[in-house]
Amino acid sequence: MTESEDRSPLPPQPGGAEGPPRSKRPRMLVIGLVVVAATVAVVALVVDRFQANRPIPEFPSLADAPDPSLAGTVAYYDTEAGCVRFVDASGAASEDAYCFEAADGDNGPQLAFRPDGRLEVTMYSWPQGGELAAKWQRLVDVTSGEVEEVPVADVPDQPTPSPVPAPGPGGQTVTYESENGTITVEVTSDAGTRTLLSATGPEGSYQVSPGGQPVWSPGGDWIMLDDGRLLLITTADPSQTRVLVDAVGGLGNYRSFEVRLFAVTDEPLVDRDG
Repeated sequence: MTESEDRSPLPPQPGGAEGPPRSKRPRMLVIGLVVVAATVAVVALVVDRFQANRPIPEFPSLADAPDPSLAGTVAYYDTEAGCVRFVDASGAASEDAYCFEAADGDNGPQLAFRPDGRLEVTMYSWPQGGELAAKWQRLVDVTSGEVEEVPVADVPDQPTPSPVPAPGPGGQTVTYESENGTITVEVTSDAGTRTLLSATGPEGSYQVSPGGQPVWSPGGDWIMLDDGRLLLITTADPSQTRVLVDAVGGLGNYRSFEVRLFAVTDEPLVDRDG
């Protein structure tokens, strides 16, 4: 046997052409997976924080820039004042219409204009561990200020359900979707379907409550929607969305039920020049 034939191949050296020892490869793979998982977690956290801090959609304010072409009156409950207020649809003026003392367990008030022009104010009671029930209902004459008490036995125990889709003038209907922080309002007529509003806010915290869904103004020129504010959405093409009231209040856990905290009428109940 010659000297050259007697030589044995040397084992691969660390860092040589054949790479690191095989025993280190699983460890490096684990480290790589940990880095990838950490990166994904950081990206998800950034996205979640962005969504949580994303502001609600902004729209022009009718209080800042009244629109005299908008006719009608909206009634809503002002929590700080403890009063039902009237605000002109133009945004030009507002005034207290009816104030009352709130009590523990109150849930509401639900508001509706009756055909005779009186404002129906209904308060529900929802005691802890109990069931929702009618507490009182009062009819407010908006011209004389007289208030009529309705017997509790004549008041439905549950809020009046809001029709969906809501009927409108000329056979039009308005529909809406409110989920995952996105609100979409559409109107359908013989001419087809148009989108009046499509807006996105913080996921899970921006939505319309059951009682806040769109309502037609009697004349059909605009739609009112409660997203925590009162949004006035015109039905003309193109449509406009503006904020009529910055914050709509209520008593109790009203947003768990179809308690409507606003009502609309075509009657001019507020003096725009007052």
